[in-house]
Amino acid sequence: MRFGAAIAYGVCAAAYSYLVWGPWDGTHGNPISWWALTTLVFLHVLAGAAIGRWWAVLLPFAWSAISVPAEGYDTPVWVIILFQAPFLWMPALACGVALRRAAWPRFRAS
Repeated sequence: MRFGAAIAYGVCAAAYSYLVWGPWDGTHGNPISWWALTTLVFLHVLAGAAIGRWWAVLLPFAWSAISVPAEGYDTPVWVIILFQAPFLWMPALACGVALRRAAWPRFRAS
């Protein structure tokens, strides 16, 4: 289940990079609008909770590596992901992992 969640994370994040971020960056307003940012943060929290291990915090580096061919307008998408990883994506994954770690003993006890 953990690796399946990590693969699902990679597929969803790559889809965002190739279908939204890459083609629309610089041509259509802001591809990181409030709904897109909220969806991405929610995806990261869910992925962290589904995986439940601290290695999940490193997944944005894999997302960045997958996104190398996604171009972007003036800055490559993979560079933007690496820049945002420490203050957006990694903390969201860590919140998901922490939620799972805090909730899991309570669910197991019942």
